[in-house]
Amino acid sequence: MEIQVPAQFCAPIRQSANRPHLLVGCEPTALMLALVLCIIVGYSVPTVYGIGGAIFLFFLLRHLLQEMAQKDPHLIAVHHESQRYRQGFWTAKRLRVQRWRTR
Repeated sequence: MEIQVPAQFCAPIRQSANRPHLLVGCEPTALMLALVLCIIVGYSVPTVYGIGGAIFLFFLLRHLLQEMAQKDPHLIAVHHESQRYRQGFWTAKRLRVQRWRTR
């Protein structure tokens, strides 16, 4: 049985409301991490090869991050959220195991 929803209870949802927030096609946190890594590499090896390698590394990482974002745009954000809930801390277990019939 299909339910009919009246038009007065329907609201238009724009396509941009469901679109993930990406920066240059990558997740912003991952892209900024890649940028900081490449700045560190370019600064620590101040030669033409070091700076060129840092620029090449940035474009390579950006391409890989773009491919990751095409597969799952929220991959890194979901991973960070999942790391907050460590099972050893959030389970409903006692800290001390009560022995059976020890009294």
